[in-house]
Amino acid sequence: MDPGLRRDDERKMTFDFKKHKDQLLFVPLGGSNEIGMNLNLYTINGKWLMVDCGIGFANESLPGIDVVVPDISFIVEHKENLLGLVLTPAQSPRRYNCPPRSPMRMRII
Repeated sequence: MDPGLRRDDERKMTFDFKKHKDQLLFVPLGGSNEIGMNLNLYTINGKWLMVDCGIGFANESLPGIDVVVPDISFIVEHKENLLGLVLTPAQSPRRYNCPPRSPMRMRII
């Protein structure tokens, strides 16, 4: 197990980013291996860059659910160190989950 990784309880693992602050780290929050729902973070020296913020469409395995979105609670906790959001053309514009007035008040690149 990575020395920065520890298990806090039965359901959650945490990572001590401060132990790796001088390394470029990739943190996928959703959909990295799917079409839609992409939300990826890159961090170095305590600063964060978010790449994409998409939505996915639910299938029959989620009855009554139309869309699925990544859980952004992690980056909301670190929003003071979020430098911006890069929206790539890899997704269809209709699949973005970015409100025009984001509560995180970030730069969109």
